[in-house]
Amino acid sequence: IRISTDYNDMGLVRSRHVHSGDHHTGWRHYRWDVGARLMSMRCSMRGEPVIYDYDSLCNPIRGDYSLHESIFRTPDKVGNLYREAECKGRRYDRGGRLLWDGEYHYAYDCEGNLVHKSRRDINAGTAEKGQAGDTGGK
Repeated sequence: IRISTDYNDMGLVRSRHVHSGDHHTGWRHYRWDVGARLMSMRCSMRGEPVIYDYDSLCNPIRGDYSLHESIFRTPDKVGNLYREAECKGRRYDRGGRLLWDGEYHYAYDCEGNLVHKSRRDINAGTAEKGQAGDTGGK
């Protein structure tokens, strides 16, 4: 197996090609902006590009994998991650522990270690109450 890599003027990977013997078995092409943020990636397996988007602090927040599929990783003001651009669909406690992700409920021990994951609400009546300045589940 032989892998050849091409770099741009900033030293970032522009393309990578994989060869097995005399056969070209795969490739990836990358497009970067002037701030060294990955803007898109196209590979031989998918065919269509993956397009990336960033917030104002240059953190990646979304990957568009086709015209019909986007994956969000949008942070709120304190860094809790959400799968929607509107920061909905998840619930965190005031310590930043994920309590509910839209499908599963999570419980933690006193040291913050995950001890239980369930489809039913295992935190009913036991969730910590927030205070001024907390995200309030938003």
